[in-house]
Amino acid sequence: MTNTNSSTNKNTSFFMNMNVRSKIISGFAAMIAVLFIVSGLGYVGFVNVNKEVDEYAVVVEEAALVSSIEVEFLKLQNYAVDSSIRVRKKMLKKYNVWQLSCYPRLTMLLQG
Repeated sequence: MTNTNSSTNKNTSFFMNMNVRSKIISGFAAMIAVLFIVSGLGYVGFVNVNKEVDEYAVVVEEAALVSSIEVEFLKLQNYAVDSSIRVRKKMLKKYNVWQLSCYPRLTMLLQG
């Protein structure tokens, strides 16, 4: 136990034996070391955030492109449906005209 107390006394006696100027300089040096460590960690954090933002920007750009392609496909599908409806209506009109023109002949054949 005396060894532990003597080592603690040696550490405190080292600090106590320093003059005021050395204590102030060592305090500033410690604060500057802490400042550099915190600044370094902050810089690394900002670099990581910048990298993530760049990756997110690429993802957003790809999503916008996919969205515009999807819109164009939906428009194309809508045009196809509209075209199909118009073609069906035209075919139905032609069928009705054909039916009206053939109906008297068919009735004559069936009766005759």
